[in-house]
Amino acid sequence: MFFVFSVASLQFYLNMGGILKPQLYAAPILVSIVLGALLASQRVLRLKFEAERAKFGAIVDMAEEFSYIQQLDGAYSYVSPASELLTGHAPADFLNQPLFFESLIFDEDLSKFKAYQANLAQHIFDNAVEIRLIHKNGQIVWVRHSRREVRDAEVVVAFSVTNTNITRYIEQEAALQEMVFTDPLTHLPNRRFLKEHLAKRLDLAQPFSLAMMDLNRFKYVNDTLGHTVGDKLLVDLSQKIQGALPPNASFARFGGDEFVFVVDESVDMPLLISEVCEVIKQPIDLAGQRLQVSASFGWVRAPEDGQDVDSLIKFADAAMYEAKRTPGLSVQAYRNAGHQGHERLLKIEHKLGDAVLDGKIVPFFQPMVDSQTLQVAGVECLARWQDEDMGTIYPDEFIPLAEATGLIVDLGYQILDKALEVGSRLNANEGVEVYFSVNISPIQLFEEAFVGNVEQLIKHHQFPVHLLKLEVTESLFMGGDIQARETLMRLRKLGVQIALDDFGTGYAALAVLRDACLDVLKIDKSFVSAMTPGNLDQILVKQIVEMAHAMNLKVVAEGVETQEHQDFLQSIGCDYSQGYLWSRPVAEATFCGWLRDKMGAER
Repeated sequence: MFFVFSVASLQFYLNMGGILKPQLYAAPILVSIVLGALLASQRVLRLKFEAERAKFGAIVDMAEEFSYIQQLDGAYSYVSPASELLTGHAPADFLNQPLFFESLIFDEDLSKFKAYQANLAQHIFDNAVEIRLIHKNGQIVWVRHSRREVRDAEVVVAFSVTNTNITRYIEQEAALQEMVFTDPLTHLPNRRFLKEHLAKRLDLAQPFSLAMMDLNRFKYVNDTLGHTVGDKLLVDLSQKIQGALPPNASFARFGGDEFVFVVDESVDMPLLISEVCEVIKQPIDLAGQRLQVSASFGWVRAPEDGQDVDSLIKFADAAMYEAKRTPGLSVQAYRNAGHQGHERLLKIEHKLGDAVLDGKIVPFFQPMVDSQTLQVAGVECLARWQDEDMGTIYPDEFIPLAEATGLIVDLGYQILDKALEVGSRLNANEGVEVYFSVNISPIQLFEEAFVGNVEQLIKHHQFPVHLLKLEVTESLFMGGDIQARETLMRLRKLGVQIALDDFGTGYAALAVLRDACLDVLKIDKSFVSAMTPGNLDQILVKQIVEMAHAMNLKVVAEGVETQEHQDFLQSIGCDYSQGYLWSRPVAEATFCGWLRDKMGAER
């Protein structure tokens, strides 16, 4: 008597990791032949099995497996004890219910599982399929489901199935994806994710619109209230903005205080941006203070404005800075700004750092004349940049970029240092007393060392402190910043005078003028240059002068271009006039020569 093992049943037994211990009762020769063949077969199959195990060793090492044999009718003839560990169900649950495994598959993965089965039926042998199972306790378990045919005489009689627990592997992969593609502060997609997302949309030829936004004056929040408050503001705003976007929009933090959102071409982007603006401008209470912020936006359309990811981002960024540097403008579409303008802006941004480092941005000088005596009373120092390739680059082109990048601090000190050097020399050598007026950015006022550094420069150049005027813009007082006011008071305590520049174009109101620690009010040139006898601009200029004098402020009228302008300003008692009637802003040597000639004529 002897047992006969079919090759198929033996193969299954070995695949399951069994160790062959044949008990055969037959003639010695037959036993030897059969045993030799089976042992050889075992070695071959064992090698194949080990290779398969090694292939997925990294996963198996960190996971558990449970296996089962499933007949063609769905019934189970064997289920390993590990089923309870992976699914919460004992082998008996499977053995008593055909197709029980299929009932544990997560709904969204059923189609993937059935496709895998269909491929096997057509002899398309996929290695495995990764699916989710619902554990008895309700948790999700990821498994790598691998199914092999069990044959008997070349006929499929069952399936040998292995389920490897890969939950920790999937979780680690998800955590890695989170780390690589997610901003750790806001938990929004980051720059890397955005670029890959845009590349996919471009590959699929799906038209879309992209908007880039940058918070205005965000650096002030960090400098005055600290980075913790700044981070909290970014988190709060990102959540509010996300709530205002369409459900299918992509929203990412691009870096710093810059965000990007992408929507289908059917979305009205200008309307959406206006809605986002409404959300952003709502006051936020943080660190005991009520903060109100605004933003600048630049947007593009794909593929009209760009055929690749870098171009689209570059053009949206350029349009955003166009909006930031244009007074009264918060949104700019790339196609409306003009390609040449954007290319110029990008070149300026690229060159700006080296220009500041190399001292290529220098002060030009424009005189201010006493409107009553017509003598030179002061001079304004205006930053100018003469580039070898691009020619003259004006402040409204590079100052917003310098503020956005933080370069304005170093640039501001350079201009002030040079102005005090020239002023000290002129006042000493020419025997005159002319005040020097220098523009400062609000960002400089939030620098802790600003007042001390100004004092050091004054002492270094032995410049008469009462002849220094620092000009600020109305936007400084928009948010009622306490630190800015305290800095201005400290400067005035040193003896420095404070002038409010470009009055009439921004946010200043009577309460601001009353409380803003000011000495001088400068009427914006748009009012002065437009004056004609009896027109509204002339009436407004007269009322501004009277109001300022009532507040004990001196008044400078900017944009004086004709003798008629000067005569009217003189008649209403305006203190000083400044404009092309007297001189354009000119380089140091030209101005010094002009001043000597002017002083000589007056003597």
